[in-house]
Amino acid sequence: MDDQTLTLKNRRDLYQYICKNPGMHLRAIERAMKISLGDIRYHLEYLEKEGLITSQKDEYKRTYFSAEDIYHGDRETLALLRQDSPRKILLFLINHPSSHFEDIQQELKKSKSTISFHLNKLIKCNIIEVKTEDNKNEYSIIDIEQIIRLLITYRSSFIDDTVDRVVEMWLR
Repeated sequence: MDDQTLTLKNRRDLYQYICKNPGMHLRAIERAMKISLGDIRYHLEYLEKEGLITSQKDEYKRTYFSAEDIYHGDRETLALLRQDSPRKILLFLINHPSSHFEDIQQELKKSKSTISFHLNKLIKCNIIEVKTEDNKNEYSIIDIEQIIRLLITYRSSFIDDTVDRVVEMWLR
């Protein structure tokens, strides 16, 4: 990294935002920063080339992280926690372990296909597991401590009252 890397205000602000909000995707960064998409892309590429940030791409989105702060195994989980539906599923499963599909769907008030899509994504990433009991699938979090640790660590970067309630309950 040269001395000029963080001299531009937008680039410095973007870098600080990513450090405080790891796992955010491009459009979420654009909404939060209120900087044009072209400028954000330019600065993200520059910061990544200079080694200050890293990114990872899943099937649908590229997410950004500080190059130093996040353990690699947490990145995928944190990126999913940044998405509304997977986060709500995980928060529900923290409070209701071994829940059935219908329970999750009723809580989230989403279509079967939407719930199925997000559950499958969480299963594929080894964040939740599914067990069949009495011909019904039960979903539960594989490593609840990891989820709680990430929620506690990045609590202030989630704008979600449910995250606050779960963290408060867990910290008691």
